[in-house]
Amino acid sequence: MSTVHRKGTVEEITLSKIPGFSFKDVSFHLVDYGPSGMLLPKPGKLETVYNALKGAHPHLHVYKKEEMPERLRFSKNPRILPIVLYADPGYLINGYFPVQINKGEHGFDNQEMDMKPFFRAVGPVFHKNLEVGPFETVNIYPLMCHILGIRPEVNDGHLNATKHMLVSSTGKTTNYQHNAVVGLSAVAGFLLVVFVVLIAQRIFRKKDDSKMLKSSKDFSEPEKQSRL
Repeated sequence: MSTVHRKGTVEEITLSKIPGFSFKDVSFHLVDYGPSGMLLPKPGKLETVYNALKGAHPHLHVYKKEEMPERLRFSKNPRILPIVLYADPGYLINGYFPVQINKGEHGFDNQEMDMKPFFRAVGPVFHKNLEVGPFETVNIYPLMCHILGIRPEVNDGHLNATKHMLVSSTGKTTNYQHNAVVGLSAVAGFLLVVFVVLIAQRIFRKKDDSKMLKSSKDFSEPEKQSRL
């Protein structure tokens, strides 16, 4: 997390105050949510909006979607809008006027040291007292899949980046079919137990109902005889 610079100490980023930029040229926007944002210019207004914002503030970075740095992996998803904005650490992107009150924020460039998380793992598969160098968090997913014996879906991570943490760093071939059978067997066993419990409960309930009905009849017979 980075400390946010407030008015009076720095020149804040407020899009409505930038010369040449107008929200009238934008169909949709995602700003006022921290140090990043996206804009959807109206038809024919892409270059107008882009040129007005590019270089307008020394701590504001403006990119067309296809020009985003490859390391950020933020250009190929269809939900990403045509213009992407992000600010330097300590700065927020405001729309019409500053509305954010947080003293600190996440979401800055992941190369900044303030954005680095820490990773701690304990368990029989990990080396003890091992300190490792930095790695991208996308590599945790294939690591967890490897440990659990789960076939990973397509992702941007690589097991090679983390397998040196494991006691057996060479790894072993995971029998996914065996794990699937074991998992399905466990589920089937659980469902069978639930089924037996429900059937037993139903049988006992019927017996209780029969006893209550018999007791009711036995009680009503003497009453009828006394009336006679």
